[in-house]
Amino acid sequence: MRRMVAVLGCLLSCAFALHAAAQDDAQYAAWRKLNAVRRANGAALVAWNTQLAAAAQRHAEDMASKGFLDELGSDGSTPEQRITAAGYPGWQEKRTWAELLHAGRGTFDDALRFFQGDSDQRAALLDLRFREVGIGIASDGVYTYWVVTLGAQPNVLPIFINDGDPFTNQRMVSVQLTQEEAMPQGDANALGRAIEVRLSERQTFEGAQWQRWEPLLPFTLSPGAGTKTLYAEFRDAAGRTAVASATIEYDPTRSAPAAPLPPDLAASTLVPPPPLPTLDVRLVPTPPLPTPIPTQPVVLPQVSTREATFIIARPTPTPPPQALAPAEPAFPAAEPDPPRAAPLALPIGDVLAGYLIIQSVLLVLFARLFVKQRQR
Repeated sequence: MRRMVAVLGCLLSCAFALHAAAQDDAQYAAWRKLNAVRRANGAALVAWNTQLAAAAQRHAEDMASKGFLDELGSDGSTPEQRITAAGYPGWQEKRTWAELLHAGRGTFDDALRFFQGDSDQRAALLDLRFREVGIGIASDGVYTYWVVTLGAQPNVLPIFINDGDPFTNQRMVSVQLTQEEAMPQGDANALGRAIEVRLSERQTFEGAQWQRWEPLLPFTLSPGAGTKTLYAEFRDAAGRTAVASATIEYDPTRSAPAAPLPPDLAASTLVPPPPLPTLDVRLVPTPPLPTPIPTQPVVLPQVSTREATFIIARPTPTPPPQALAPAEPAFPAAEPDPPRAAPLALPIGDVLAGYLIIQSVLLVLFARLFVKQRQR
């Protein structure tokens, strides 16, 4: 029995692991395709963020489990509340985010085409202020629900080596830099627009020279195969700094560089498919709507199966004068009972006298009876 339980537990663990791996693969593929669209349209790439992904996945599963498509969750939560609950930070007085929703029977390519076909959603998808993304995926067996949550947080300017490729067989690589567009002036200790940057494989940036910020910079990796970590330090006009990093596997024995990003989805070819009749895809506006106050569930009245009866109220008309006369009785009135004689009322003195007379007669009779009895 214990062995059977152990085997079942192992099978369940393997099933969960396979499901998680498949989910990760689908999210990774969607992230790469989204970055391909941004790169093809001149926008900086966005880095994967686990907190945004958690918020997006929560909403995707909520919609799939209950069969709806809306920025408000079934619990009344807004996108900002979900990303805040996931731990995604913001500036002191604002939080920068956007959420794109799509549901359909197709793939993420269809979702991207749909987003590109709407001006508001296209603007959010390619917005230069966003530097990070999380993608949620869930299915109800018929439709697949996609939630794309974009965001930007203070002092986080991701960098990408060779468009985010995992491998390279060349030491010379290209480094894509992002810029602070959500809060260009900075905020307290948060970095504003960067004007300088320096690159190094050392966290101390020993020997690295500051250079003017550019969206694309070349860099030569150190010799020797293996995982290379590249650090970038940004500095704004106020002297505030922020550090970012990225890794890539350098393998000179590879016959060709790692596979590039998926083919670019040119804007001219991105035509939205016909929308589903019962589904709606919207860009969540900012700032979000306040959380609605929970209400008590509405109890519907019981419906009677009997035919409904309609009662119409009308004013009562004034009756004519003859109608006010008393009506003839339906039956003749019963004759009254004959009067009964009143009981006689005797004075109390007469009653006592009669009582004494009776007592005297009884005593006389009793005495005679007693005398006769003695004579015998």
